[in-house]
Amino acid sequence: MARSKGDGARALRRKSVGKFRKLTAAEWKEIEVPFERRQISELARERIDYANMLFALVAPNHSQENSVTVKEITKQIESWQKTTRNLRRELETPRTTAIKIRTKAEIIARHKSKRAIHRIRKMPPLQFFTFTIESSLVAADLALETLKNNHQRPSSLKGDLWSAWICLIALALQDQGFKITATSLNKSKRESPFVSLIQKIQTILPTECRRFSGYESVTKGVQQARRKMGGLKQKTLMAVLGGWGGLMLTDYSADAVAKFDAAKQVTLDFLTSMTKKQNAD
Repeated sequence: MARSKGDGARALRRKSVGKFRKLTAAEWKEIEVPFERRQISELARERIDYANMLFALVAPNHSQENSVTVKEITKQIESWQKTTRNLRRELETPRTTAIKIRTKAEIIARHKSKRAIHRIRKMPPLQFFTFTIESSLVAADLALETLKNNHQRPSSLKGDLWSAWICLIALALQDQGFKITATSLNKSKRESPFVSLIQKIQTILPTECRRFSGYESVTKGVQQARRKMGGLKQKTLMAVLGGWGGLMLTDYSADAVAKFDAAKQVTLDFLTSMTKKQNAD
């Protein structure tokens, strides 16, 4: 049976932040060897360190351990709700009234206010159990609504974060005059310095950041990354990592990235034209 659109979308199970450290002076020297010992400037190093930091911070949120497929978790929550509502009906009394809360803040207030705490302390066990069930059912409704509306991420985002990271590093080196290549050993007698650099950097990043292993595998990955995102601007690539990857932007798609990139260019063109006009005046 063919997969329908959205089947691979994932939702965050819990937030997690990866560990990051800068490359040491010795590691930079090792990286520069394949580039015929040409020194990578301090500016390029800072840009690469920044790209590494962004990627390391957001990647764990998109790992298998910290996320779950929207389709599967939705099915499980709805099944739990059905069973739990049946249990709640068994626990109801003639005086039981449905609670009217619709936000996370209201759920918290229902448990944390001084009045609520005083009331909860006096509840017998089954009433307290019913009280917590009611809050949990509302929390489940909120979770389902969020999953349905705007907080699901396509399965492609994990790979696109790696691609954006690759292209940020490539831009940092290109702007310093380095030639960026990724050539298979079937077509070249020597390894690509850029691919060797990526292999080295991946070893110091969290495991969630490592997407390929072995020279040929990384080479193919770099080629795919540059085909997909090589034409994007630096700030757009950072938005993919920090914005969508950092869960600050929602509704991720290739179209959303393209529109973001175009909007950045329109703004840049406008500011450039205004600056030229002011200088002319």
